[in-house]
Amino acid sequence: MIFTVCACGANGGKSNATGSKQGEAGPDKNYATTIYVCGTWGNFEALEAAAQLFNKEYPNIQVVYEQLGNFGSDLKNRFVSGENIDIYFFDWMLTNDERYAYYWENAEDLSGKLDFGTIPAEYLETGMVNGKQYLVPIYEHSYGMMVNEDLLKAHDLKVPGTYGEFIECCERLKADGIYPVLVADSDYLTQIYFDHIYRTVIQSGNAKALAGEIVSGNDSAGFVENTLKLMDEFNKADYVHPDSMGLEDNYNSAILRFFEGDIAFVPFITASFSGTKKREAKSEAFTANPFTYSFVPSMCTNGYENSVQQLGTVYMGVFKGIADEKKPYVTEFLQFLMNDEGSEALATVKNMPTANKNVGNKSFPYLESLKKDERVYIGMRQDGDYMLKLNQLLRTASTLYSEGITADELLKEAVEKVKEK
Repeated sequence: MIFTVCACGANGGKSNATGSKQGEAGPDKNYATTIYVCGTWGNFEALEAAAQLFNKEYPNIQVVYEQLGNFGSDLKNRFVSGENIDIYFFDWMLTNDERYAYYWENAEDLSGKLDFGTIPAEYLETGMVNGKQYLVPIYEHSYGMMVNEDLLKAHDLKVPGTYGEFIECCERLKADGIYPVLVADSDYLTQIYFDHIYRTVIQSGNAKALAGEIVSGNDSAGFVENTLKLMDEFNKADYVHPDSMGLEDNYNSAILRFFEGDIAFVPFITASFSGTKKREAKSEAFTANPFTYSFVPSMCTNGYENSVQQLGTVYMGVFKGIADEKKPYVTEFLQFLMNDEGSEALATVKNMPTANKNVGNKSFPYLESLKKDERVYIGMRQDGDYMLKLNQLLRTASTLYSEGITADELLKEAVEKVKEK
């Protein structure tokens, strides 16, 4: 899917899209060019909205977004040809994969060319190599729950904030004849609580050693064992709605099933929750009987009460093969996406938090209510990528979990799966 945005002749409305230093002449506001953005998403209306705001200051710059079919090979071909590529997506999960080294090799070093003041340092370091900033985080990723607030109120329940409160809600609803939780083929609930291991390690003060142990298949601290116990207890409690087994995916079909109104909780991620607004009108049940719903942080267990994982997930790089004359305008647009005005447009239209720590609260009000020590920004490339390796192992382990499996069995299988990749 390709969209183009151009507001030729537009005037006024000063934005904060400026990378020039005080006292220096900035880029020519009347410069005309096309900025090509290559990504993996089928559509990106939020980028269109941000580009329209950018056009207030740069009326003759057109932005074109294109989804590449086979992103890896198509991107490599664009790097070789140099055609229709200025900014490109980068998956943080590939940042230490040598097979995708060309992602980095073709990226412009943005150090000193952009103001990164709105972005948490932990996100930035995931896009660094040898102290140079090659990638910029645009969106962030959090695990949590999609909650039917009206259904909870109907049963005199409040939105839970801890795992204990979550289980209490499930028990009450189950007693009232309701299966409270919907999961799909990719069980985000399992991912959430394996992710809690990740949070614990990164906040332990001994992260490198603990991560190294788990990555090698050693659960001496008992983190994996405790999580497996929790998951076994949850699954035995019979909270999961039978319709979970018939869902085609954990995005479209899960959202539409949730909109039928009899499900209290759907373990989700912010990227999936971003699709809810578009699907409200597609649901006959929701159109006939709309209800209040929200996305809340994953309910924490003992030891995790003061942490909410927020992880920079959608990164963008600038192709270093761009003509020198054009390059300042490409970086200017990327700066605008990071700054408050552009970032707010990205958050509001996409309904997904951005990496900018100042905005995004309109879509996700819980961010506004969190105390400073409850917001944990997580990077992936510290000290030889050990946290990225731990993240990859735990994500793999969450997909291999089955009721009754031991920590040793699960870790052994997960380690082998990661090696195969």
